[in-house]
Amino acid sequence: MNDIKNGFSITQDGSVQCRSSRYTCDTTINNEEFHFSPGLNVLKGDIDESWAISYLLSMYSEKPKDFMLYSPPEIVVEDNRIPLSELSESVCYIDECYSLFKSKKQVKSLIEKGIASSNNKMTADEIIQIFSLERLDRRISYCGNEKWRSMCAIGCAYGKDIFCFPWISRKMGKYYQGHLKKVISELCKLQKIIILPTNCDESDFL
Repeated sequence: MNDIKNGFSITQDGSVQCRSSRYTCDTTINNEEFHFSPGLNVLKGDIDESWAISYLLSMYSEKPKDFMLYSPPEIVVEDNRIPLSELSESVCYIDECYSLFKSKKQVKSLIEKGIASSNNKMTADEIIQIFSLERLDRRISYCGNEKWRSMCAIGCAYGKDIFCFPWISRKMGKYYQGHLKKVISELCKLQKIIILPTNCDESDFL
């Protein structure tokens, strides 16, 4: 596959029913073009206008009934068009509804499994230290607010390069701000592509 670490773009038209552990919302994409590069990419807007593309990139193959699109999604990487199915291996949806995070396995076990399956150069201890994890003997759903750091750590262990977040409101952005700042800072250092739909300002997370 072409190197997506330098960024990519996508143009899409259709409707999406976006889902997370907190919200469900019908959204539209009106033949819009999006460009994403390494670091934080904020999709600024209300829940029904900014969430669709993040959900599309991460959940198209898992929840096909959530999408009514006028054409199959295509990505442009280094001037080459590729299907979304080719990109999906590199994408992680940071929400408990994502298949990877429904596992009953402990956080540390998922990190170790991810490293083994992706030939990751980082060790489990390095990833645990990067994201300051403490609740390693729990499954994601029992990690409290540390779940944000745990999910991003597991995504990194699996070698994901694109981290798509669900829509985050101002209220939730403020409530989770410390955890979100931590994961965004560390993912930026690792030169990951972060896609965050929100009605918060970018400065709230940096």
